[in-house]
Amino acid sequence: KELSFKNGDSQILFVIEEARVLIPKSGAEDIDHPASKSARNIVRRVATEGRKMGLGLLIVSQKPSSVDNLPVSQCNTLILHRVINPEDLSFVKSVGESISDEDVENLKTVGRGVSIVTGTALKNRKSLMVRFRNRLSKEGRKHPEPLKRLWGNG
Repeated sequence: KELSFKNGDSQILFVIEEARVLIPKSGAEDIDHPASKSARNIVRRVATEGRKMGLGLLIVSQKPSSVDNLPVSQCNTLILHRVINPEDLSFVKSVGESISDEDVENLKTVGRGVSIVTGTALKNRKSLMVRFRNRLSKEGRKHPEPLKRLWGNG
């Protein structure tokens, strides 16, 4: 069944944390596991067809060159923290159409809490260096459960 959204409906954002584990690059040893194959196929479909159904995808990885290329190539905006591995730098440069050589050099030295943001989220198609503020919430607080009531458990 196709998903459809009406005005005022909330869209869905899938967050893939530790993406190199869930959707490894072709040729990775874990890709032969049935769960990895299934997850990779589903994430590829969400990445290529999800926007028209109101689905978004956020891919998080400390080792971007180890993540399946197809979903990463569909990312419109990249938020990049410090990257020093040459393989990862080359990968980031290849998938980020707005990333300059200067951005690549800056990625090697940015400090904690600083990121380079690039892509369609920015109007001018240039990269920005952004400093993220310290968190305001307290560690250990109860996490929200927004879907619990929709699934009839709340």
